Amino acid sequence: MASLMALVTSRLTPEVVQKLAGLAGISLPKAKPAIDALILTQVYDLVSMGATEAGAHRLLGLLKEHRGTESFAHVFLGGDTMQRQAKARDTLQAAVLLAKLPYLTRWNQARQGNAARYTEAFRGHPDICPPSADPANDHIYHQYTIRVPQRDELQAHLKAKGIGHSIYYPLALHLQPCFAYLGYRRGSLPATEAAMDSVISLPIYPEMTSEQQDAVVDAVQSFYA
Repeated sequence: MASLMALVTSRLTPEVVQKLAGLAGISLPKAKPAIDALILTQVYDLVSMGATEAGAHRLLGLLKEHRGTESFAHVFLGGDTMQRQAKARDTLQAAVLLAKLPYLTRWNQARQGNAARYTEAFRGHPDICPPSADPANDHIYHQYTIRVPQRDELQAHLKAKGIGHSIYYPLALHLQPCFAYLGYRRGSLPATEAAMDSVISLPIYPEMTSEQQDAVVDAVQSFYA
């Protein structure tokens, strides 16, 4: 980010268009003032405010999002259709999102509070590695992702207890079917694969109560007891 800012401010203008994936409302004080000039988020970024999109034809959908027949398994290398999606965005949904926009800061703050409680609960645990954030920046925790051993077993444990969770991007890019022609195999990128096999995201929605969060923490910690 620092090198990007240096390039932009020295060769172009002090204004920056920052493309943020899923981080609507983020603040990066270290990058001021250029980063405050303009923040352009992808259409996907609106998921923080509950945006949804109607389904399209199956094959076109696969190409549109580089998607395969299983979640996060990319069979086809598609194209970037963000601009087309933006133009096609339903006006009624846009009106709903505009109504939600004034609450975005409050929701982000609630996520931050939930994240702080998780981090404090997991601090120092030998098996649970919570995410870290630069204190000078303002992380909104679109997801709260921890790294743990026996991730798949923990996932089954949480599922059995009825606790929501998700494993985002369970298959790294170099192992995606659409990039098989590059010749990468298991073991090609060990650090990437170690992260891929150990991450799991916990519930962190703004309306989450302290009792609900305690139940999540207890479930995770009890697994490693």
